[in-house]
Amino acid sequence: MCAAPAAAGTFSFDASADTYVDSSAPKKEFGTSNRVRTNEAIPVNQAFARFKVSGLTGTVTEAVLRFYVADGTNDGPAAYKTTDTWSEKNTNWNNRPSRTSGPRDDKGALSAG
Repeated sequence: MCAAPAAAGTFSFDASADTYVDSSAPKKEFGTSNRVRTNEAIPVNQAFARFKVSGLTGTVTEAVLRFYVADGTNDGPAAYKTTDTWSEKNTNWNNRPSRTSGPRDDKGALSAG
């Protein structure tokens, strides 16, 4: 006998923490900024976001991460899993979390908006 699959649904979760780091300011924290930035140019900016997911049962078959794009790019960012030991207010370039996966997704061209 097989258990019935859980009802499909769409759930949204806001980030519970977010920040970015800047290689040109290795000791500066940006956790109070109202934006996160990312790029692979020099200086490098890397963005971090954490989500507290709750209320789900069964197997998650798809997850979508959405960020607003302020400036278009021909080579969008990749998304990686990281360690979860970072703090929104205390993370900087020098103590940023390590990647614990290869890219989960890697965007190409992105338009502003």
